[in-house]
Amino acid sequence: MRLGTIMNLTAVAALAAGCGGTAADDGASDGNAGSAGASASGSSGGGASGGADASGSGGGASGGTSGSGGISGGGGTSGSSGTSGSGGTSGSGGAGTGGGGGSTGLPCLDSLACPPDEFCKFELGECSSVGGGFCVTRPTGCDLVFAPACGCDGTMYGNECAANTAGSDVGPEIYCGICPSDAPRDGDPCMPKGTSCTYGNSLRPECRIQANCSSLFQWSVSSPPCAEPVTCPATAPSNGSTCGDEGAVCTYASSDTVCACTSCVGPGGCIPPPAWSCYQPPPPPCPPLAPNNGEPCSDDGRSCLYGGCATGGGVAAECNNGAWRWDGIVCPF
Repeated sequence: MRLGTIMNLTAVAALAAGCGGTAADDGASDGNAGSAGASASGSSGGGASGGADASGSGGGASGGTSGSGGISGGGGTSGSSGTSGSGGTSGSGGAGTGGGGGSTGLPCLDSLACPPDEFCKFELGECSSVGGGFCVTRPTGCDLVFAPACGCDGTMYGNECAANTAGSDVGPEIYCGICPSDAPRDGDPCMPKGTSCTYGNSLRPECRIQANCSSLFQWSVSSPPCAEPVTCPATAPSNGSTCGDEGAVCTYASSDTVCACTSCVGPGGCIPPPAWSCYQPPPPPCPPLAPNNGEPCSDDGRSCLYGGCATGGGVAAECNNGAWRWDGIVCPF
């Protein structure tokens, strides 16, 4: 009896071990292997230590949990550091600056404040403006179109491009001493000081309206008294013919001739009796009528003589820097 009982108990233990192994195998093949191993441990009860081993084997199957380490694949997020590559954008900014035409754009009050290859550019065609101008690149070449332009440096140029190449912006002609087309009023503002202008078409230059820009930068305007005698010969008299009205000056528009009755006709002083002394305009290409002081011209260096000492106010007009300039005639008496 005892031997049979022992054999029966051994068979039961073997059967329990077999059931535990099956559960462990099932746990290994199932995605929920860990929990299956746990149930095998519970079903074994406390009777057989083999069940505990089965529980250990089942727990081993729970190593599938380590598969969750795949989460570390999220480290790929660090790949977003590629965003730092956008730093290259700042590099493109540098290229844009370099393509800005080469001008520094520095603020300036005149071209002396600019680099040697730039000039000071003002707004609205003036030679000054509130806050000054900006440095821009000088042209490297110009066409040959003649369109006189007054540089802010007081020089007349063949065109605006020529002025810019020389390092000057352009402005109103008054900056070059070119006079306003119409006579200014006394006290009107002017510049630059020292500018002298005349207006009118009298054959006697000394009888035209005179305007001078004073040190106060205001026009001082005057009209010299140059009344002609009530009677003049009907036609221009001959040089040296006698006359009785000392100081009389007669003009003859038909021939652009000016005649003066004077006893002062030579270097020896004034010797009576008076005689007519007549002056005709200079030959071409000089204008037949004396150009006004400060009137624009295009034949630099041309000099023309109008009137003389006998008439009391002859002038030598010279085309200088784009404008006619008057010089008085030095008389010996």
